[in-house]
Amino acid sequence: MNSSRSAEPRRRRSSAELRGLVLAAAEDVFGRYGYRGATMEQVAGAAGVTRSVVTRHFPTKADLFDAVATGPLADFARAWAERWSSFPETPAPGAAVHAFVADLVRMTWSHRPAIRLLLLTPEGHPGGRRTSASLDSGLADVTAIAAAELERLGYPGEHAATTIRAVVSMVVGYACLDEAVLPDAIRDPDELAHHLARLIRFGLALERPAG
Repeated sequence: MNSSRSAEPRRRRSSAELRGLVLAAAEDVFGRYGYRGATMEQVAGAAGVTRSVVTRHFPTKADLFDAVATGPLADFARAWAERWSSFPETPAPGAAVHAFVADLVRMTWSHRPAIRLLLLTPEGHPGGRRTSASLDSGLADVTAIAAAELERLGYPGEHAATTIRAVVSMVVGYACLDEAVLPDAIRDPDELAHHLARLIRFGLALERPAG
């Protein structure tokens, strides 16, 4: 073997890759230490990058917190709005509710640290106002879809924002609780989505009223 041969050049990571590394590391660091305890240096170390890489994508800790806390739910809402528009025809109410809940359960379980940050962010928290505004923006398209569907099904649509937030809060809140809090909780995502979708549609009876 020729020991003088130089090593292959290290592949340059794309901006998107670096941003993803920073976000994944920040989710873990914020989850461990909270907003006040976390530092940009800790995030950089966990991501295996320099602090300048972190600040290039997120100039301040508040910017980074906002992206971590609201990003998964906002991305979910945008993806769901795109999925809805791709349906060849309006799905049946039961199928639409089940699909929405199933996707929401899976997203929450995939990003528990970030979602818990969002749920536990107190009013007046640094970056809290921005986080709230980002969430409102992210849910806007889903709220519009909900309003149209409620009216199509003969229900008043003026409280669609409250309706969609109540549904999201229930599903996300349940999926965020761990086995220590709910030892008998449903942990299979398909079974949980089926149960919560029936609860949302029919209430505690879990089935359509007779007649």
